[in-house]
Amino acid sequence: KEMSPQQLGYNVCPMKIEGHAATARLDGYVSKKRGGDWRAAFVGVKPNGDPVYGDVVKTGETATMKTAGLDKLYLVVCAVPTKIMPINMTGDFRSFEQEKFPYKLQLAGCSPIDVLANKRPTSGGKAHVNGGGFVANSATVDRSAYVGPNAQVLGNSKVLGKARIEDHAVVKDATVRDNAIVSGHAIVEGNATVQDHAKVRDWGRVMQGATIKDYAKVIEHGTQARKVLAGHSTIKGVAHSFGPVSGNSMVDGSYAKGNEIDKGKWFTWSWGRGKNAGEIDEEFGGLYMQMNFNTPHEWMARDDFGATWGYLVGNPKFYEDPASVKMVEAADVLEEASKFVLPGDPKKPNAGNRWDHYGSLMSGYIHPPVTGEYTFSVYADDNAVVSLSTDADPANRVNICSAIVSGRNNYNKQPEQKSKPIRLEKGKVYYIECLFKAAGGGDYMGVAWSYAGQKRAIIDGKYLSKTADGRVGKMVARHWKNIGGGTVDKLEKDPRFSRGLKRTSNSALVLNGTDQFVELQSDVADMSDISLKAVIAAGKGTATIAEFSNSKGDRVYLGLKRGRCVFSIRKGRETQTLTGPVLKKGAATEILVTLSADTGKMYVNGKEVASNVKMTLNPDDVNATECYLGRGRDGNYFKGAIDKFEVYSVPVKN
Repeated sequence: KEMSPQQLGYNVCPMKIEGHAATARLDGYVSKKRGGDWRAAFVGVKPNGDPVYGDVVKTGETATMKTAGLDKLYLVVCAVPTKIMPINMTGDFRSFEQEKFPYKLQLAGCSPIDVLANKRPTSGGKAHVNGGGFVANSATVDRSAYVGPNAQVLGNSKVLGKARIEDHAVVKDATVRDNAIVSGHAIVEGNATVQDHAKVRDWGRVMQGATIKDYAKVIEHGTQARKVLAGHSTIKGVAHSFGPVSGNSMVDGSYAKGNEIDKGKWFTWSWGRGKNAGEIDEEFGGLYMQMNFNTPHEWMARDDFGATWGYLVGNPKFYEDPASVKMVEAADVLEEASKFVLPGDPKKPNAGNRWDHYGSLMSGYIHPPVTGEYTFSVYADDNAVVSLSTDADPANRVNICSAIVSGRNNYNKQPEQKSKPIRLEKGKVYYIECLFKAAGGGDYMGVAWSYAGQKRAIIDGKYLSKTADGRVGKMVARHWKNIGGGTVDKLEKDPRFSRGLKRTSNSALVLNGTDQFVELQSDVADMSDISLKAVIAAGKGTATIAEFSNSKGDRVYLGLKRGRCVFSIRKGRETQTLTGPVLKKGAATEILVTLSADTGKMYVNGKEVASNVKMTLNPDDVNATECYLGRGRDGNYFKGAIDKFEVYSVPVKN
């Protein structure tokens, strides 16, 4: 998922030839709103180096190529959306314009080649007695440690205790000890240390003397350098951290900073350190993933933080509870203003830095004192756009002037700061607004007018009202915090933005019990202690709510068996279980399962209903490769509604 291309991005996939012809059926997770579309083609290479090009196919079609006489074969897939949008290179990876374009392929006559697997050295070492992996003569590896057949321990590395080096992982001039695991294509190098129960897997990398300890993880394409990663914190996505990270922190996306982090969700890049819009420096109590299904999407089951999303399979529907519909204030801060200026603090009229990274909408109704020609002007840092309606209807507004980093009280830096003369009539009311956006540093904005008998001056509240038929004296100022960028379009594109009250509601994901489910990312199962919370309304007595499993039959299971709520962990021949009461069919029910210190507990609607003090198995013992919400590996589909699903990396209190 993390390496799915953005618009116009492409993947070049080396393929192993396995027949006389190769075929690849292309399909994708399509968002019509974003314009999802793809193209794919095979490219072959003859022994003499000459290329052979296959036909380009579109979504829903099958690419083919005869492979006789070819030395190499590649499949190239490119994201070609029908809507091309500008992308801020350093912006939030969760933004609409940066949405990924995940696709799927059905292959025949070929299979992907793992080009990232490091070749096993042929000299200077030997196979480890426990696992058969390569250990350099200069390295130290305990007999109790495991080095898998394709893993490598190089240089002056030390692998001690019950540490495990699995898959194609490489440890070079580093230490892995205790119960730590390094797996996948991970690399630990440069005097780094991985210890305790920490994990480095997938394509994770630890380097430059960093230490990963406790239950911390570096997964996906994440990197930790120089400092300590501790607690239950996680580095994932393509994040690169070179500062100390601890607690239950999550560092994801395109983060590349050296912040000292002990809590929160961090996603974006900036020079050295800093907190960007959309990053959250708050304690979430180990909340790793949260799905409330209140923001419908065509293919994505959104994580509320936007980081650990899943795929919607089978086109499940979102059901909105009519009783939950409310009209609420959309802004983070709602104020009244007695003049058409920002920041607008009457006690500090010249204040120039109220917040960083915020956007504002000042709106109201203007009452012209005389009939005649009016000229409007604006100054701003960073950006402001003034709109005026032909009457009292906001829908008839048009942009009349704008400013970009003009300087305070400077109306003459750009010609766009001044409007053309506009005829207004005394006794009529006109809607007016100014959209304002501030990045870092100073922030200010002012809207002025001039007319016959009046030199240019900031518009005073005595000519403004909050409603078309209201008393003059005030206008409305709405502010939204934590929005990146320095232009007003960033505010308008933010999903929280609204010119008035915003409609909210509670939705649930409805599954048909036949072929609909959510495919989750595998990291949701990579926990030792864990808490799972689900709010459901089940439509049948035996079904899977969630299952994390592998091909050996090991699994973490939460579901219903003849109406009873059941949680279990199976590893090999051992199964450990919690069994709750029969749930009322169709009734909204909250189920919470917690695992901690070899004790499992189940709560239904806040009441403890089951306990097992011999639950010694943990979710990460399963090594799940498939994680589903609404089905199991063998089917057993859930029929009903799922209103909430949460995963915690620590046990939570009910």
